[in-house]
This record gives sequence, structure tokens and C-alpha cells, in this order.
Amino acid sequence: MDQPCVEKLFIMSPPEFLVLAATAGIDIVPSLFRRRCSLTEEDIYYARFHLAVRGILAEDGRMDEEYSSLFSAVREAVRVIYVKCGPGLEYEAEDLIVYVSDSCVAGKISKRDQDRISLSMEKPEIFIRRLQEEGILPEPGMTFSDNCGMTGKDGSGMMRWKKGNPLESLASIDDNSRALKAAFSVYDPQKACFVRTWIWMRKGHEEYLFSAGNDGMHDKTEGKEGCIQLLNLFEGGNKS
Repeated sequence: MDQPCVEKLFIMSPPEFLVLAATAGIDIVPSLFRRRCSLTEEDIYYARFHLAVRGILAEDGRMDEEYSSLFSAVREAVRVIYVKCGPGLEYEAEDLIVYVSDSCVAGKISKRDQDRISLSMEKPEIFIRRLQEEGILPEPGMTFSDNCGMTGKDGSGMMRWKKGNPLESLASIDDNSRALKAAFSVYDPQKACFVRTWIWMRKGHEEYLFSAGNDGMHDKTEGKEGCIQLLNLFEGGNKS
């Protein structure tokens, strides 16, 4: 049975997020938190208290139906995609983390308030279209150049891999390059590691799409077929 998509925005603190994730049976949940979030007993108590006051979490541990649907989708994610929005976008966008199952749950940390995370859930086709309209995802009909003509920090050199904290691979991208539109680092929850990074760039009227494996060594220029593969990552199932 398909999970219903929740057409609203959910705002919570990192401790509340982690408490709800644990309540949903999630042991490890990749996130955009800029620091490691270790909860004390006091943190858990106050998080549960505030969730109870808002009617989200009952004393017996049952979660509100909408939140239960939301975190079930996070638990069932077949992949997690970190989306870094580049300076080439027409407006300043916040980085995203997307949990992909039969739905797309998108989370982002407020730039103004690092203690708040917002989550939303949409059907994949609606989510993909919205990101395309916002200029964060390329259109499948785009024509991509085979020869970027750029080197070093302006080209595939941006794709050098950094192991360790998941955010480091995104931080390794030189976002001073005005050609960068967006970067997508794909995380496999089963393997507990990154499996591929994609970079979408635009220089003048030319579009470029690069990808690299988890070692960052075998990067290549992608065309229309590569664009379709990238878009497929946001669809449910085990497409790779």
C-alpha cells in the first residue's frame, strides 16, 4: 500500500528529529546536521516533552499519523541524496538531504537557525518537477557538452573525494566556481557509504554534467543518458 504524501512542512529541532527517528525504529539516519548530535537523558526528556505538548508523540510512544508516515518513508529510504545548491542558481537556495523511497522526503537546515530542521514529503514526480522549476535539477531534454574545456577547480577537479563525514564530500566542491549549478552525492544506507557524486555545471550557454564513483577517480562527462540516470535516483525502487 502506497504511503500517503504529506503536503505540509514539518519543523523540528535536531533532538526532536532524532527522538522521532528512534521511535520509528531507525538506528542510523544520515542528516545535514553540521555537528555530531549526541543526546543526553535531559535532551531526550525535553524533546519528548515538547513533542507531547504539540500532540506529535503520545505517552505510550505512538506517533501522530502524519509524522509516522513521514518517518516511515525515511526508514524505508533506498538511498539518501545530499544536494548542494551552487552559486549559479538565480537565488540563494539551502542545501537539501533527500530520503528516497516510494516518496521523497526532503530535509534542510535553516541558515538562520541551525537548531531547526524542516522536512516535507512529496511523490517523486512532483518533487523532481519542483526541483527542475527551481533550477536545482536539470531537464532530461537538455543538450550537454562533451568537452567542458575547464580544468582544476573549475572542472572535474571539484570532484575530489573526501572520506569521513558525509558532508565533507560536498564541502570539497569549490562553490566559488560560478559555473556550479548543483552537486548530488548519493549515499547507500545498506552499505553505509557514498556510491557516486554528480555535478551539474553551466558555463555561458553550455550545460555540463559530471559523475564520479566513490573513490573519485573515474570521473566522466555525462550526456542525456547520464541526466536520465541522475533523475532516476530520485524515483522509488532500487534504480541506480
